[in-house]
Amino acid sequence: MWGIIYGEGTEVSELMKLFIDADAYDYQRFPCTSSRKNQFKNSEEGERRMCKELQEYLEEGKREAVEKNIRDTARETARELFKNNIAYQIIKKCASALTDEELREIEKEVKG
Repeated sequence: MWGIIYGEGTEVSELMKLFIDADAYDYQRFPCTSSRKNQFKNSEEGERRMCKELQEYLEEGKREAVEKNIRDTARETARELFKNNIAYQIIKKCASALTDEELREIEKEVKG
């Protein structure tokens, strides 16, 4: 599709090569992109910055995974407690990661 719109060998496809191919640079056509890529890839400052960005990205991913795990566990706990007719206030304390709205939805699922 892109070949039809832009034609073969267009700037878009050439620019994509810079992102995909680790050793591709085209300073004449894409001086800013090529320069930044070279800076990140071949300088100590660029390497430090990329490592820092990657570390932050991984830490955020870990946080999101932990939060998802906590919420999934809270949902399953609430389901089991509703199945066993435990009082709502106790369930709310046991599944504190969930909102009242979420707890009411789970209660409806379980109790019909």
